[in-house]
Amino acid sequence: MGKIVCRRFQARDLADIIKLEAACFGDDPWPPEEFKKLLARGASAFVIGKPARAALWLRPRSRHYFEVVNVATSPKWQRKGYAKKLLVKAISFAKEQKKHGLALHVHVSNTAAVRLYESFGFKKVRRYVRYYGRKDAWRMRVRFQ
Repeated sequence: MGKIVCRRFQARDLADIIKLEAACFGDDPWPPEEFKKLLARGASAFVIGKPARAALWLRPRSRHYFEVVNVATSPKWQRKGYAKKLLVKAISFAKEQKKHGLALHVHVSNTAAVRLYESFGFKKVRRYVRYYGRKDAWRMRVRFQ
C-alpha cells in the first residue's frame, strides 16, 4: 500500500460518502440529509480515496472544541491506518483553528476505536446509557497542550 493521502471533503464526494456509510453501518447509516445539514452548519470533513475509502467529520462544539461526529472506514480498508491518518488531520486542523481539543462519542463495544482514540490522548469522560438506541457510548475528549 502506498502513501495515504487525506484531503478536504468536496461536494462531489457526497455520493461516495453515502455509499461509504452504507458499507460501514449497514442498517444504521446516517441519512444523506444529515451530511448536508452538517455542511450548512459549518462542519468540516476529510476524505481518503476516490471513491472514498474513509472519512471523518468535525463540527464546532463550542468556541474551544470541535466534535468528531462521524468516522467511517470501508470494511475492505480497515486496519490499514486510515482512521489514524484522519485523526492526525483532524487534530492538526483543530490546532490550526486555535481549538483547545476534540470530543467524540464512540460505542462502548467498539474497543478498537476506543484504543485508537486513547492512543491519541483521548480520555473517557462519561458513559451514556443507550446513547445509540440500545447501545451505550463513551464520551471521550482530548485537550491539546
